[in-house]
Amino acid sequence: MLKLVSLLFLASLACADKVVNINKQIDEGLVKANEYLTKFGFGLHRLPDHKFGDIELRNGAHVGLNSLQRSADATSTIHDDGSVVIDLHLGWHLFASAYGRIKSQGLEYSGGLIVKDSSFRISYQVVSKPKCDVTLNNLEFERLGKVSFVGSNPAVDGDISDVFAKHVVPYYNGRLDKAKSRVEDVLRKAICIRPDDSASEDLIPAIFKAIRSSFNTQ
Repeated sequence: MLKLVSLLFLASLACADKVVNINKQIDEGLVKANEYLTKFGFGLHRLPDHKFGDIELRNGAHVGLNSLQRSADATSTIHDDGSVVIDLHLGWHLFASAYGRIKSQGLEYSGGLIVKDSSFRISYQVVSKPKCDVTLNNLEFERLGKVSFVGSNPAVDGDISDVFAKHVVPYYNGRLDKAKSRVEDVLRKAICIRPDDSASEDLIPAIFKAIRSSFNTQ
């Protein structure tokens, strides 16, 4: 889906140095992307054990990666040197996790959380001369906010947005840094090396797989 958008605007380089709103194309593509993510098993998946500060999380699962939606405008910037920059801000309609065992402040319990305000940025540049190439500019969580937690021990229920801002988002972005080269390779293959329908259909699941491999590596 992202490949097709890139090729669409590479074909219109006459409109140099122009920022184009591509919300419609991205919204349509995300419908398909969510179908593919469901097909590839991203509707529900296991989470590796984590430790954030004094909080230990074990036996976890996440639901909702197949609920992608835009969190801000999507743009394509066409430069006079023939390059195109795609800038996407995505979030999730459903972003929830549950853990069978949580240890914090001397307590042990199980519980689940839901994130109601999420934004993830992916931005990349495509050049066609002297040969096709792709450079990943941004791959990061912008925010995971409005986070509520419900536990088996009612005493731990409440808003944990501050924990996510201080610990979880930086941890996730540290993991994403390790995935950047893999994601860039996925984009390059889909846009430059294998520009066909199957590459386009598999692109977002392939990106998620590249990211997941970094999260699963301790």
